[in-house]
Amino acid sequence: MQISKYSDAKRTVVDNRLWAMKNSLVLEKNMCIVCDVCSKACPMEAVVLSSAGVDIDEKKCNLCEVCAYVCPTGAINIFSDKNKKEILRQSGGFPSFPKKLEIKVEKCPKDCVECEKACDMTTGGAIKVVSHKVIDVSEKCLRCVKCAEACPEGAIKVNPVFFGDIEINAEKCPTGCVECVDVCPTRAIKEKNGKVLLEKKYCVFCGACEVVCPAKDKGALVMKRNIMVSNGDGFSAIWTNALEKLTSTKSLAAAYNSINSEKLRKLALESQMVEEK
Repeated sequence: MQISKYSDAKRTVVDNRLWAMKNSLVLEKNMCIVCDVCSKACPMEAVVLSSAGVDIDEKKCNLCEVCAYVCPTGAINIFSDKNKKEILRQSGGFPSFPKKLEIKVEKCPKDCVECEKACDMTTGGAIKVVSHKVIDVSEKCLRCVKCAEACPEGAIKVNPVFFGDIEINAEKCPTGCVECVDVCPTRAIKEKNGKVLLEKKYCVFCGACEVVCPAKDKGALVMKRNIMVSNGDGFSAIWTNALEKLTSTKSLAAAYNSINSEKLRKLALESQMVEEK
């Protein structure tokens, strides 16, 4: 097995070669919002966060696919040769997540582009409207509700992955600090008259603000993810580990562990790997 890493201003690539097969992790830096989701979910602690951005420790990374599944912008992808590698998900070990937006295009009014105008994320607009209909919702979509709010016909439904709570205690913020304002991808955090303001309804709990906050240990910024929504359950310890690290639902993660153990036992029995007592 041969492991190599290449990085430039646009992307980081980790290659894992085994005889004729090559597995690769590709991180597109222009799509990365430097949140903490991938780093917390990684079971190998191979994703490294710093003020310079996200890096991959190729000595720890085993290309398990988890970072690619949880990345909110699709900045990370895993490939086996030239095809996307999704073995863990296809085997049922890791669940999928709800579709970002549900759009009833038949309700879109003629000449209306309100949703496109409302989408003002730092990563660039995620919605494109052509011929009066929403034709594209890119991976850049972070599941904020701005497009849904702007739609005059209520044609858009947003499906969040995280539910939680966030507080910014301005009195504990360092004087003149606007680090969280600069990195918030949905612009839920803004600065006005020298004060940092938060519009909670636009927060998607990505954690980018926590990554850069210099006073989070003093309580200047407190973010808590309570729920992580998925389509079905994964039955692997990797999924339980990700759920526990990304949310505060440790009791739920423990329950998943119990359920997963039973699922694995049944699979083993079905494949006649063990004898039922």
